Amino acid sequence: MALLIYLAFGIIFALLCASMAKSRNRSIGLWTVLGFFLGLFAVLILAIIGKDKNAPAAADPASAGTPALQPAKSSSNLDEIAKLKKLLDDGVLTQDEFDEQKRRLLQ
Repeated sequence: MALLIYLAFGIIFALLCASMAKSRNRSIGLWTVLGFFLGLFAVLILAIIGKDKNAPAAADPASAGTPALQPAKSSSNLDEIAKLKKLLDDGVLTQDEFDEQKRRLLQ
C-alpha cells in the first residue's frame, strides 16, 4: 500500500515538474525524472532557479515575433515612400507634401 502511495505522489510531482520545466525552457525529461524521485524538493528547486536565459530565442514566443516584424515594417515604409515619390514625379504631390509624408513614415 505504501508503494502505491509513493508511486502516486511520484507521478504527480513528475507531471508538475514537467509542466514547470516546459514553461521555464528547461529540460522536460530531466525535471520529470527529478520530480518523480525528489518530489517536493524538485518543485522547489525548479521554482527557485527560474527561467533559462540561455535558451534559444525561438523557444520564447514573445521575443520570437518581434524581430520578424521590424524588416516587414521598414520595407513597407520604403514601399510607401516609393509610391509617394512616384506621386511627386507625376505632379500629384508638392515637394512640401512629399517631405511631410516621408518624415511621418520615417519616424
